[in-house]
This record gives sequence, C-alpha cells and structure tokens, in this order.
Amino acid sequence: MFKKGKRSALSSYLTKIDSTYNQYAVDRIECRTQLERLKSDAIEMLKKGKIDEGHFLMLDEKITQYLKDLTQTTAKERLSGTSGDQAEAMFCKNCGAKLASDEKLCRKCGTKR
Repeated sequence: MFKKGKRSALSSYLTKIDSTYNQYAVDRIECRTQLERLKSDAIEMLKKGKIDEGHFLMLDEKITQYLKDLTQTTAKERLSGTSGDQAEAMFCKNCGAKLASDEKLCRKCGTKR
C-alpha cells in the first residue's frame, strides 16, 4: 500500500509537470519559473519520503528536459530573429538558469556560456 501511494504521487506529479509546461509554454519566463517551483516541490517530497529517489530522478529528468526545450526554442528564435526583444534574457544551456548579459559562468551550475 505504501508503494501504491508513492506511485500515485509520481503519476500525479508527472501530470502536473506536463500540464504546467503546456499551460505556460507561450510565456517562457513564467513557464521556467513554474517548472523550477515544481522541481523545488519534488525535492521537498523526496525529503519528506512521499517519493523515493528513483521517482525523484524521473521527475527531475522530465523537468530538466522541458527546461532544455524552452532554452533551445528561445535560442532558435533569437537566431532566426523571430523574438521581438533583442535584449531578452539569456539562459544557461545546461540547467536553464537565467543569466545576466555580462555573466561568463552560470551561477547555478558553473557552466561556461
């Protein structure tokens, strides 16, 4: 019964991640914020024992993939010139964190720009 609860939590959270991405995909900054919030929530669920490490890794992988998709889409728009604002924020290609225009390294993961 305990495993069923963890599986149920995993299933509902995967659905939350998908629906969040689909709902906010047009507004990439808000989508990134919501996905990062969900990632923090998943960490808390792991700490409280509501999910196990394997489940957390699945959730983390899904969120990370969506963050990378957002970053790649934004980069493609910048290259093609479809983005309306040329001074738009930059994001880390590795973790998706927002970078200042003068930053050479990501503060979150240390990846070079």
